Amino acid sequence: MAENNKAIEGEWQALLTFTGGPRQGEHERVILGIDAENRRLPPAIGEWTAESDRFSYWLNAVLNEPGGRPTVIVYGHGEGTLAADGQAFTVSGGSEVYGGNGELLATNLADACATRLAAGARLGV
Repeated sequence: MAENNKAIEGEWQALLTFTGGPRQGEHERVILGIDAENRRLPPAIGEWTAESDRFSYWLNAVLNEPGGRPTVIVYGHGEGTLAADGQAFTVSGGSEVYGGNGELLATNLADACATRLAAGARLGV
């Protein structure tokens, strides 16, 4: 991984603003980089790349019922800019949300502003 790809690694608190789709106009605070409740990586895979202060990403997340059957599948993607001090970023992107049987439930667009969480910081979401 290139050194500038490591600049965005870590834990971030973000404010999402939905700009399109069924949640348009709603806001949601989220923690990126970890599962805030369990302090572990969320159940998703993806990839991101960075060049200078710009980055792009895609991810696939699957939420399962206790028996292991998928209930929700999310495909996300976006592009953003990292602040010069590496402590904040802005991003615009979208997601497609599918039910466990493959039916499209929603297509969303959102913008986010995020700030880096200090190591060991209390997560007040």
